[in-house]
Amino acid sequence: PVLVIYGELDWIMSKQEHEYIVNVVNSMHPGNAELKIIKGMDHHFSVYSTLRESFDASTINYSEEVFPAIAQWIGKQTKR
Repeated sequence: PVLVIYGELDWIMSKQEHEYIVNVVNSMHPGNAELKIIKGMDHHFSVYSTLRESFDASTINYSEEVFPAIAQWIGKQTKR
């Protein structure tokens, strides 16, 4: 099982790259990969208002959504 997490303000990798990972895994193991998109999050799991703010940031502002989403996904996997 694979959880692919994409932050909509990621300026390092594109959404298409994340979707590609999901498609590759699912092409060999249907249903094993899932894409989770986090609003306002960048590549480093920090949340900002704009892409420019994310790019220029010198501080970390961790997403409050991402870590619970990971824990929930792990919980689902342990019940499989």
